Amino acid sequence: MSEINEYQVKMALKVAKDLSAGPNLQLYDADIRRVDLLERSQVGTNQRALESLYISYLTKTGFEVDRFEKICEQHQTELCRIVEEQKADAIKHSSYTIEAFRRGADSRRDAVLELAVPPTYEILRSPFLIWPSQGLDISEEHVEPSKSRVKFRIFSDGASGREAVGFYFLWQNPSHRRAVINVDSYLAVNGFCTAASGPGIVYDFDRTSSIGVSANLTLWQWWDQPPSLPMFQAGQLNSVGGIVARPTFIGPDLGSVQSMTLSSAHDLRYEKCLIEADGIVVFVVTLVISYQAGHGGLGSLGNGYVDIDFASGDFQVMCPDVLVTVLT
Repeated sequence: MSEINEYQVKMALKVAKDLSAGPNLQLYDADIRRVDLLERSQVGTNQRALESLYISYLTKTGFEVDRFEKICEQHQTELCRIVEEQKADAIKHSSYTIEAFRRGADSRRDAVLELAVPPTYEILRSPFLIWPSQGLDISEEHVEPSKSRVKFRIFSDGASGREAVGFYFLWQNPSHRRAVINVDSYLAVNGFCTAASGPGIVYDFDRTSSIGVSANLTLWQWWDQPPSLPMFQAGQLNSVGGIVARPTFIGPDLGSVQSMTLSSAHDLRYEKCLIEADGIVVFVVTLVISYQAGHGGLGSLGNGYVDIDFASGDFQVMCPDVLVTVLT
């Protein structure tokens, strides 16, 4: 098999992504996007004018801003206490959850092998590279056959972003003829996410916080340079979960906190992919996280935040293997 080192992979994929960033890559984007008309100058001016008018009205009617701030503080403290209890429970059970995922991965692999006709397959048990996006700080990275995993945490208040971490596997067609293959993989996620919108005196969509998480399988055709992508299939993409914390009232609002335990395993599959004779393909199993931490404008009493935790306890993201079934 031709040798491909990490540097070659990174350089080639950077070029390929820049050139092809179009339809295929956009399908993998879990980003929570919106068309914000308030960014347009005139519409934004009108919105801020209405907010000023409403605050002026509240002031004239004797609305007690100081008392409202104290109520908000008490409310946020209680919401955070409830979320921390939920998170502590998820951490307590995190080791059991991961062990269940490992057993499930073994069972799933055995089931796929039973269905493989003809029984020509190869199991890629270890990635040759784990590559996070530039802004993602990995606290632990471990490569082990059928147990490769990463741990990380993302916290942001008042900002937005998109981060990802990919497990890279390499396979070469052993035949001097074209081959048709099926590709199966499995991504297990065990973590806890929190999104909070800050309190405010008037409704402001900018205080909304959101988190979106997805898993995807990408096939890079290495016989093309820069590497190319085959046509997208629905089995390559799997939604892991998402939450949104938004202002709940048109007037004075206490803010909200939403949380979710991410404890799930996701099958990813590509069917009937044509591989050139002696062709090399790089399979990438990726977790993608998009987030938006709310920030307030006029009348805001604090920023929102997002907290995505795949580091505490036995929280982690695990990719056991890639199964290649040769059909021809």
